[in-house]
Amino acid sequence: MDKIIKYSVFVFCLMLAAVSLYIWFWAQELIEVLASKIGSNGDTEKIQSFLTVEKIQLLFGFSTLIAFLIGVLFFFFFERIKNLLSSFIQKFCQKLRGLKTVVSTREALTVTSIILVHLALSIYHASQLPVTNDEAFTYLNYVNRGFVAAFAFYNEPNNHILYSILANLADLLSFMDISWKLRLPSLIIGTISTFSFYWLFRKLYGVKRAQISTIIWVGLYLTAKYHFLGRGYGLMELAFITSFYAIIKLKADPKSTFAKVLFIGSVFMGLYAHPTFVIPLVALIIYSWSDRETQITAILKLLIPAMFITVIFYAPPIILNGFDAFTQNSGLEKPSFLQLLKEIGENTWGIIYQASYNSPFASGVITGLAIVSIISNRKSAGSRLLLSSIISILTILLAVGSPMFTRNLLWLSVPIVMLFAQVLKNDYLVPKKRFSIVFAFVAILFFTVRAFSFKPTFDSYYERLQPAYDFADALPSEYGELFFTNTTYHYTILKYQANLIDHKKGKLQRSDFDPSKKYNFIVNEKEKDQAFHQKSQFDYTLYYEDDWVSVWALKQ
Repeated sequence: MDKIIKYSVFVFCLMLAAVSLYIWFWAQELIEVLASKIGSNGDTEKIQSFLTVEKIQLLFGFSTLIAFLIGVLFFFFFERIKNLLSSFIQKFCQKLRGLKTVVSTREALTVTSIILVHLALSIYHASQLPVTNDEAFTYLNYVNRGFVAAFAFYNEPNNHILYSILANLADLLSFMDISWKLRLPSLIIGTISTFSFYWLFRKLYGVKRAQISTIIWVGLYLTAKYHFLGRGYGLMELAFITSFYAIIKLKADPKSTFAKVLFIGSVFMGLYAHPTFVIPLVALIIYSWSDRETQITAILKLLIPAMFITVIFYAPPIILNGFDAFTQNSGLEKPSFLQLLKEIGENTWGIIYQASYNSPFASGVITGLAIVSIISNRKSAGSRLLLSSIISILTILLAVGSPMFTRNLLWLSVPIVMLFAQVLKNDYLVPKKRFSIVFAFVAILFFTVRAFSFKPTFDSYYERLQPAYDFADALPSEYGELFFTNTTYHYTILKYQANLIDHKKGKLQRSDFDPSKKYNFIVNEKEKDQAFHQKSQFDYTLYYEDDWVSVWALKQ
């Protein structure tokens, strides 16, 4: 049986190499097919100019080499690979079976309840809030165009590749609305992250502190937000949690196959979700180096296969888009050194401020507890991990010369909650009655705050999108798209709404649309073209002063 598997995989890899080589010779024909499949709304020619013959040949030449190397490596190292995978699966199954003996019924019910309440609130928030501009951009460019676009295109940093691929899988479900398909992977990732967070804290602080810490963590605004929003930041956070857990396991057992595979997989998952995962990865390396009991050389060796796998999967977008696409963000500029320091500080502080629902009092309390925890527990894991994170953030961002959005630092919420867990000693929770009171108080407080404060906080960050939704809703259903030249998020939302009119059907064509005669719109003459806005109390001219609109009709 082993020989059959060995030779089958080897032959399969050789066939893939042969197919890639065949495509290399027919690059021009492939470009035409892809442009017709992926292109929409008249951008087929743009895609053809983007997918040059040289890029396609380089891509499939690289694919031929990789397929051949994988086949050869699998053939000559079959026994080692088989033993590694079987050991990992065996250990994983043992851990699952061992949960029955390690976890009590009371603990299982409590943790399950926390996860279910968190999931219910996430679904509630998702049902309340419309798709944001970044989510719409993800759908239009990397989901609506299919797996190839998700896997290979990186025209904007908005493509969190791994999440885009998962969203494409969710898009195959025919019984769900598009917005739910887009957010389904995030809801699942959030559920897995919550359990992983609890298991990490259980390992570090015990059952009682882990349960309270988990409630606090899922009650934070940023955690709640990115556990349903269709973006890849939740994947980065999950990868950080599982990577840190793997490091702790390797400290206890440096030969643990399970921990090694978990670390390699977690690093790949984080980097493939977003390249900025390099910052928490460096933080984990610094943390491991500062811990004398952890074998830092073993951690660094595990990075080699993780990076190798990551480079293979990032090869298509790098070849097609260039490496600059990963280092430049149109939403960020490179400021002066002092301004850069200021923005790094503001974005790092933003994790605490946003997590506390923009409350100065709550963020002050969190900061105070963090300072007390660091002073009283300087050598504890949470203090060292937070310090390692700050060093990593400063070092990398100063070297790059560019700040970072607060959401890229979402993973920083983990060491922050660790600081709280350090302050909450087990002695305070020893009597069962006292623990029950503390647990009930924390659960009621954080879940209530999240239930009633989340939407107002969310709206404060995304209120700029409401006019775009109002404007799109006012369009008659037979008209498809609005194009705005200067306001990107309006353009994206309106284009997304247009796709909802008739999902993946029909063809949008320019129309001579006169809203002043046919529909109840006010027409405003502009220097460049026409702009019109809906009759309402909202003055759209303030938003669209420098924009003009062209309307496209949906032709069946």
